[in-house]
Amino acid sequence: MAMNSSVTAKSFRKKNCKRLVDEYVSGCKENNNNPSLKQFVLQELVHIAELTDIRQNPAGFWTVIFKKAVEDAEVEGVFEEEIDWALISAQRKKSEKPIPTSSSSSPHPPTASVTSRPTTTTKKSSILMSKEALDEVKNNYEKVIESGLVWELKSGRIVEQVMMDYSLGLKYEHPAHSLILTPDDPLYAEVFTEQELEEIGDFNSIDFDQKLPKDVHEYLYSFLDKKTLDGISTVIYNKTFKPLDQPDLYWIRKSIEEVVDLYNMNFFDSDYIEDDVEYRVWPFVFKCFDLTEIRARSGKRKSQASSARHNRNRTLPAHGATTRHRVGEQPDMKCSYLNYELGISEVALKDEGENGSKELHESSIRAPKMLKDFLTNIARERPSILHSIKTAAFIISGLHMSVIVLDCPKGSVCRVTQSERAAFPLHPHVCFPSLIPILELAYRTRLYLLDTVAAIKGDKTVVSLGKKGKKRASTSVPPPCITTTQSSPSSSTSTTSSKSDQQSSKKQKQQ
Repeated sequence: MAMNSSVTAKSFRKKNCKRLVDEYVSGCKENNNNPSLKQFVLQELVHIAELTDIRQNPAGFWTVIFKKAVEDAEVEGVFEEEIDWALISAQRKKSEKPIPTSSSSSPHPPTASVTSRPTTTTKKSSILMSKEALDEVKNNYEKVIESGLVWELKSGRIVEQVMMDYSLGLKYEHPAHSLILTPDDPLYAEVFTEQELEEIGDFNSIDFDQKLPKDVHEYLYSFLDKKTLDGISTVIYNKTFKPLDQPDLYWIRKSIEEVVDLYNMNFFDSDYIEDDVEYRVWPFVFKCFDLTEIRARSGKRKSQASSARHNRNRTLPAHGATTRHRVGEQPDMKCSYLNYELGISEVALKDEGENGSKELHESSIRAPKMLKDFLTNIARERPSILHSIKTAAFIISGLHMSVIVLDCPKGSVCRVTQSERAAFPLHPHVCFPSLIPILELAYRTRLYLLDTVAAIKGDKTVVSLGKKGKKRASTSVPPPCITTTQSSPSSSTSTTSSKSDQQSSKKQKQQ
């Protein structure tokens, strides 16, 4: 028994070590920095000391894990810097405070806790727009305006023209640089009138208010007045549904049953990790698509559309080596229909509020650009359904979730609509007034993506193949998102000068 406990503890420690490294490498990749083993050790020294087994060789142990994480992320790591591994032993001598957990015997609804180690401290800093990037933005807008595929408002103003004038005056990257417009963004109050913003938001609006099928609505609301585990379980086990015959009702029943399991095991009384957030708290998000034509797969799936954008200017050079192939964005979950990418989820362990750095970055820049990559990829093959395409992202921060839907309702600008933020209920007493709207939101988001599937299946337009690069007079597709560049912070001095020179030459990388 003691041996099993020892093996479990060792496995748990190794898993947390891997997670610590993966988060650091992922953060460096998002900011276009080369992951440095020395920087990682210095930055995460406290947590490394907590996780390191004193019987192991820390240099060998952490180097192996770090190399594997860098290899999996397909980035180039920095290993040649001299590291003082004795720092770990010194740190271990300092007093360690245990991570408290709340008591499961508390009579009050529990307050969920998460592991005390904060997310890797890489900054989601704004990217300064270079002259070349602004020239690309201007060129993209001018091509759109010249094509005539624009959105003219009742006031007579052209949305794309207004956004071009506005975006060219911005010093840091903003969605407007990629022809992405969020009508609720407070910055646009200085650009459009209130009436114009209402017109933009209301045209073929995304309201998350589609009418649910009668049987779905009735079954969901049959749980509304249940406030005890026994009462909820009675309703669950009163009815069973066949997944192939009644997929929606089966999904609802299964989702509620899994929530009850969390309550029964007092899940929210203890610490948990990011995988728990995705696979234990919010599993019904990706399971919502299980019995549809849309495939939802988790596990950091690479986006082909995002990769295509990052590499669209990659060619064989006349002089020097070929530039490295850029890996596309890797969301936590990706929804696809056939070879078309439709949606994603982005999951974070910590919740710092909707204006926290990570959620603000994910919902304002990263996810919208990915969703536009999906939309333009579909429209490039099927331009006739441009204004019918919808892509979506689930933004999950701990126990809160919201959804953003991106579409191109008119002209060439892509519009982002965000749902209200939902909080996961932590106790049966308050469960269903919160859980029902969450399940409705997931279901309605699925309906939007199924609208896109229907548009793809119903498209009968034939686009003849011609010479590569030839402009098509009859169709027009919005230009891709811009790919900005950012300087990486200077690396620490290398023990080998030639290696240092190689690193300094790689300070500018594509995002």
